[in-house]
Amino acid sequence: MNGSRMVRVLFQSSVVRNFGWITFLRLTQTFITTVISIYVARTLGPEQFGKLSFALAVVLIGCACSRLGIENILKKDLILYPQHAHRLMGTAYVLKVGGAIAVYSILVAYVLPNGLTDVELILLLVGGQLLFEAGLVVDYWFQTQVEAKFSLGIMTGVIILSSCLRGLFVWWEMDLKWIAASYVFQGIVTHLLLLGTYAVRVHSPLRWRYDTQTAKSLLSRGWPMIFNGINAILYSKVDQVMLKSFGTFEEVGAYSAAARLIEICMIPPVAIGASLLPRIVKHAGTDPQQRQKDICCFFGLYTATAYIVIAGLLLLSAPLILLLFGDAYRASILPLRILALGLLFRYLIQARGQVFVSEELLKLSLISSTFGVATNFILNVYAIPRYGAPGAAAATLVSLCATLTFIFLPKTHFRWIGGCLGVAVFRPLHCIRPLLNTAPRS
Repeated sequence: MNGSRMVRVLFQSSVVRNFGWITFLRLTQTFITTVISIYVARTLGPEQFGKLSFALAVVLIGCACSRLGIENILKKDLILYPQHAHRLMGTAYVLKVGGAIAVYSILVAYVLPNGLTDVELILLLVGGQLLFEAGLVVDYWFQTQVEAKFSLGIMTGVIILSSCLRGLFVWWEMDLKWIAASYVFQGIVTHLLLLGTYAVRVHSPLRWRYDTQTAKSLLSRGWPMIFNGINAILYSKVDQVMLKSFGTFEEVGAYSAAARLIEICMIPPVAIGASLLPRIVKHAGTDPQQRQKDICCFFGLYTATAYIVIAGLLLLSAPLILLLFGDAYRASILPLRILALGLLFRYLIQARGQVFVSEELLKLSLISSTFGVATNFILNVYAIPRYGAPGAAAATLVSLCATLTFIFLPKTHFRWIGGCLGVAVFRPLHCIRPLLNTAPRS
């Protein structure tokens, strides 16, 4: 697939519509939830907001474990073998239920011996949403059919509803435990609505069936992605966990405010990847030279977008923090600027992940991300006690860079991916020139 064909694929109606829906729903969800989150953060203050952020960070790490790394593998199999969808989805559903129960049991075993303090109870309440993660297999199905607007619309609506509940709880000055309980409500409603939508638009989930051989295949191929998922969460959340250990909840709250704005900036790569992954898997070229040109163009799109977002954040970081969160969060400005610089690496890691899935380079991805997480942990141990939240942000920046550039080190026949990344970083316009110079055919 050359550059011209990639343009035609990009502008095909199904991809454009799916991308548009994803972007619209993500932006709508992000705008409403961000407004409410800012209100919650301002009202609770850095310490209380830090407690809630700590619980969410721990649960997200557990969530990466409970998903068992089969998400991208399942989506790829659903694209290539849609005739086996009942077996694939039934097996994945059972695996995810089992993984969620195991992770939540570990969480309970960790919390109960220490007694149920406020923080531990909040942790258990927030963690309850893990038990309803299995419904996401429906979202994976709709993504592979380039119809993510159905599943994403449901999840967006429920997230907005639960966010409004959290805002009301804060308005009514209710205990922090009620805010934590709203996450369980969010998980239950999302699970039921996803299954119901699948039953209406496709088939009854009762047709799903579990297959042991399929389970072995998914787990054997997906186990590197378990650690990749954990690594991805660690990049964004381990700082908050370690800040609690080495610092205070106020520092956790200040860092979390900056991290929240960074999460908003991750909408473009998520939308692009969700729309183009089915096309990448189905229409990957067999000519190595053409494939490299396609991937360089793909990386260039991510890089150009990242540079625009980074410039905006660096210029507006102080006004954004003071306007949105208030003067109590002034300590968030410097971490936000440091984390903004890391967006280039985050975007390209997201793009590279799509390529790794299509090329089945999961072990190489695992080695690369593990190297970055190890770097992050070591730097955090040194930086957080000395520099607090800015030190944690700097550790994340360096570890993201290490994760991305690690691909240049192994001497394998896939090292060309690193070359594409290098060209995209330093010459993004050169990479996307086929998109700028070639118009789609009518």
